[in-house]
Amino acid sequence: MLVAIFMFVGVGFIVGKLHDLFEKTKLQEEKLSKALEEKDFLMRELNHRVKNNLNMVTALISFKESEITYDLSDIKNQIEAISLVHEKLHQHNKVDKIEVGEYFQSLLESIFSFTANRNVHIVNNVEGVSIDTKRAISVGLMVNEIATNAIKYGFNQDEEAIFTVTLTREKDDSHYILTLSNTGKPFPDEVSLEDPDSLGLQLITSLVDQLNGTIELQKNPHPIFTVRFPIGED
Repeated sequence: MLVAIFMFVGVGFIVGKLHDLFEKTKLQEEKLSKALEEKDFLMRELNHRVKNNLNMVTALISFKESEITYDLSDIKNQIEAISLVHEKLHQHNKVDKIEVGEYFQSLLESIFSFTANRNVHIVNNVEGVSIDTKRAISVGLMVNEIATNAIKYGFNQDEEAIFTVTLTREKDDSHYILTLSNTGKPFPDEVSLEDPDSLGLQLITSLVDQLNGTIELQKNPHPIFTVRFPIGED
């Protein structure tokens, strides 16, 4: 009888302790969940404010542009490339990753609608790929620079203007391969990405370095940029 009583008391004690532990764990999970929700809200609000501030900078540049003699459209396009990242993050309630295909489409439509004096057909072969914000900005600035260069120097008047962007994974899933091409004029033979002589090409190679990547340029018959960079933590 005493043994049974002690066993009953012991089981009751253990059950009580397990219940207390469960309640404490549940409370901690609720606190953690609330903290994560607050963090996500704050990050979304931050992305929204950054986007608005960048739009204000663009507006100020446009206002001042009438007072100077040189073109500031490149700077405005670069700001737009960064602003779009924060806009997409805010729209999709995400805090640190962006769907690249949708981002490229919006970015290229913006560039060609405001900068090109002709219709440019966009071939977007990117689908279902998301990358972190930091690399998205670097890649976006690179796409912006190459697309802007195509508008300024590349497209022939007697040939349809087509800009193509493709992003794939290598078979071993270690690197992304980003390909940017257009139906424009061949690059001059003297152009070198190893020793770029223009600010645009210098910016492109600098962005590739930020991605810890490599870049190749096929000059003929049409320009094709191929960028390879690590997938990293997605």
